[in-house]
Amino acid sequence: MRRGLGIRQTSAEVAATTGILAGAVLAPYSPILAGIAVVPALIWSSWSQRSQLLKTPLNQALLVLSGLLLLSALFGTSGSMRWLGLANFLPFFWLLAVTPALLLKPPVLRSLLWILAIGALPVCLIGYLQIYADWGFSLKLGIVHWVVDAGGRASGRMDAFFGYPNWLAAYLLLPWTATLGLWCESLAQRHWQRWFGLSLVLLLIGGCLLLTDSRNAWIVAGSIALVFAFYEGLRWLVWGGVGYAIAVLWAAFGTTGRDAFRRWIPAFFWSRFSGDKFADIPRSPAESRLHQWQFAWQMTEARPWLGWGSHSFTQQYEAATQVWLGHPHNLVLMFSAEFGLPATLLLLGILGSILGRSLWICLRWPVHTPSDRQDQRLLLTLLLACLGFAIFNTADVTVFDVRNNLLSWIVLAALQGATTTFATQRSLGLRAQSA
Repeated sequence: MRRGLGIRQTSAEVAATTGILAGAVLAPYSPILAGIAVVPALIWSSWSQRSQLLKTPLNQALLVLSGLLLLSALFGTSGSMRWLGLANFLPFFWLLAVTPALLLKPPVLRSLLWILAIGALPVCLIGYLQIYADWGFSLKLGIVHWVVDAGGRASGRMDAFFGYPNWLAAYLLLPWTATLGLWCESLAQRHWQRWFGLSLVLLLIGGCLLLTDSRNAWIVAGSIALVFAFYEGLRWLVWGGVGYAIAVLWAAFGTTGRDAFRRWIPAFFWSRFSGDKFADIPRSPAESRLHQWQFAWQMTEARPWLGWGSHSFTQQYEAATQVWLGHPHNLVLMFSAEFGLPATLLLLGILGSILGRSLWICLRWPVHTPSDRQDQRLLLTLLLACLGFAIFNTADVTVFDVRNNLLSWIVLAALQGATTTFATQRSLGLRAQSA
């Protein structure tokens, strides 16, 4: 590793790291195959770190959080689902505990970004064929099972083979962010051939994000792009993007002059935010996010310590409203309702510590050489990928889609590994300067 860290991987470590990266490649297409690649890597990494695994504050917190979730299941009210639902969390706590040690080197982290960017291309191709060629099929090939609905699901929204447009939108946020980071790096290095190729990838992914019709994803993806533009010094692009966003929102919700804005802004954008686009689809009040959030908080107030158990929101909500919903469209509120406030605060503390520490390092990064800038951009890209995914989960819940769940935890583990690496680099650099 650069700057004298002197970290070398054994052949077993290389194999385990390759398993994690292979899992990232396979996750969108076959979660089972991805698990076959990842689980041996987790077992080996756990064994190799067995003497110090529980000595880190992060892993100690994850162990306590796992205990709280098990206690919640013990006293939960949702039958067998209170135990089965733990599979959406406990294996991924394990991944976060042991994987960062495999994702330390900048070349490995950059490889992960390339995997996310290039790995999205087949998904995009299938999505475009679904929408524009009215192409649909069902593929059952052993443990690979894809269902592509011709024309898209949910009133023509693109979902490829993800089963629901918002799940596809959530997935695309990761390659979108990775591609933006690599695009900026190629621009800074004036590697024009790579930059042109990444520009095409960016356009393909961006088009798919638009066609999912996910307002949540639009806001997150646009915000990430503006952060990159600000970081690269493209102030005109920042102001232009902010101005256009304000214009779209004014066309959707404004009063004075709204019709003028609607004449020059495509209805594709403002009608989605205003709700006019799908106004003909009947919806009950129980389907509104605000109603779901209020109900989830009432569940939290009724059982604040250990919650009602995993998947209890669905049962309680259906009993109260006669409307079936898989989740309340907010991960924090779902977690507090089902596992209690202590577990929720601990989860937020774990995520906040990783994101906050990486942001602190990124903001205080001493940039003296192009390689310094390159490392800072790498850390920023991973940070924005995790932060964007977290923000997306304030208006949706992605943990029930194992593809998104696995990829997001791998990227979070990569951010933790990058933070550890770059914090060590910075410490060594400061010591060298003082010496």
